[in-house]
Amino acid sequence: MMGRLRFPTAAITVIALSGALAYRLAAQETPEEPPASEATPELIFPEITSPAPPPMTEEEAARVLGVDEDGAADVLDLTPPDLSAPRSARAYRTCPDREERPAWIEELKGWDSIRGLVISEIYQARVYEKIVATGDCSCANKAPPWDAAEAEYQENYAAISNQGLREVRDEFQTLSGNLYKDARRICRAQGNW
Repeated sequence: MMGRLRFPTAAITVIALSGALAYRLAAQETPEEPPASEATPELIFPEITSPAPPPMTEEEAARVLGVDEDGAADVLDLTPPDLSAPRSARAYRTCPDREERPAWIEELKGWDSIRGLVISEIYQARVYEKIVATGDCSCANKAPPWDAAEAEYQENYAAISNQGLREVRDEFQTLSGNLYKDARRICRAQGNW
C-alpha cells in the first residue's frame, strides 16, 4: 500500500477553519450608523426670481407644433407598422422594389415553417456573400430574385427532416453572422443600408 489518503482529514480541517473565520467575522463589532441629521445634508431650494412665462396662445402653440392652416400637425408619426401583415405589404427602406418571397413559403404552417426559414437564411447568407465578394451593395446584389435560394433549397435540402433543417438553418445563420459586419460596412459606405 502506497500511503494513506488524507483528503477527508484535510477537508474537515478546511471546513472547521472556515467556520471559525465566519464566526469571528460575525462577532466583530459593526460601526454604528451616524444619526440621520448627520447622514443627510440639508436640502437647499433655489430662489426663483423671474416670473413664470405667460401661457401660450393657440396661435403660438400651433406655430411651435408646426400645425398648418388645415389643422394638421407636422409631427413625426410614431405609429408602429403592422407586423402581422406580410412583408410585401410593408415598405422597405432600401431597395423597395425587391421581389416578394415565393408564395408557397408564406403558406407553410406548423412544423413545416422551418422550411421557409431555411430558404430565408440561404437567401440572406448568399446576399451577404455576394456583397462582400464584389464590394457592391446595389439593389441587384442586396435584393436579388429568390430563384437561386429556392433552387439551392430544392436541390440540397428539400428531402431533409425538420430536425436536419434546424441544423442547416443554424449553419446558414452562422455564415450570415460572420459576413454581416463586412456587408453592413460596404452598404453603409454606399448609402444602401
